[in-house]
Amino acid sequence: RYAQRKLPYRESFIAAVIYLFSRGKILTPKNRFYHLRDLKNGKTWLLPGLRAIYHTLNSYQDRITEQFFDNEYIQIGEKDTVFEVGSYIGGSTVGVAEKAAHVYAIEASPRNARCLRHNTGDLENVSVINKAAWNETDTVEIQYGIAADDDSLLTPDKGSLKKTTEVPADT
Repeated sequence: RYAQRKLPYRESFIAAVIYLFSRGKILTPKNRFYHLRDLKNGKTWLLPGLRAIYHTLNSYQDRITEQFFDNEYIQIGEKDTVFEVGSYIGGSTVGVAEKAAHVYAIEASPRNARCLRHNTGDLENVSVINKAAWNETDTVEIQYGIAADDDSLLTPDKGSLKKTTEVPADT
């Protein structure tokens, strides 16, 4: 067993580009976000960071959809309406939207909601709501994590950017 070495940003980006290109995808940075284009189907994902690449893979979407939305307890039907709280960038939302009549994708983080809107923009049965799910109608403070998947109402687990923003909250 070996210890994994954390690659500097530039090396991480180059490794991601090579890996994705070998799978028919092109990754380009743009305004502190990334665009990931699938050369086979033309779909473009907007990503808040390199770690989000995993959420765009069909294998991830299928596994999450099956694990959380198509099991012995939950089966989504074509007439169902789904409220997905904490939709992140839409990796699972896309799979759920294939099964449900409508999906309300709720994401508190403004930077993740921006990606979510882009990534589900071609789906007529998805409504993105940039609010926090809370026990009362109010505003709450989101703390930005170093990685976008760590934006939180709580202290980010993997480190904070020391930047916050107020977002609307609703029940």
